Amino acid sequence: MLQKFGLDIIIGSADSQLTKIAAAAVFSLQLGYLDYNGRAFEMLAIESANQEAGLIEVTSAWDATSNPVKPPPLGEALKKSARSLVVFT
Repeated sequence: MLQKFGLDIIIGSADSQLTKIAAAAVFSLQLGYLDYNGRAFEMLAIESANQEAGLIEVTSAWDATSNPVKPPPLGEALKKSARSLVVFT
């Protein structure tokens, strides 16, 4: 499909069917976090098979111009519980 329309990369919604039909690498591009549960939401970038270099360029540019990724809420909860962990030997 990419070659048919002369495209290098398709960027689309992460809740679409793109990943089911893609026979190539799929990278996620983070957009932000939901207010009510802190879950990340994102878009997906897909490129033709064996063309991952373009995806790396796109994701690098995306990361350089967007907010830094924060750990998920569960990760923070695990860190807090690990600090209070007592090990008996």
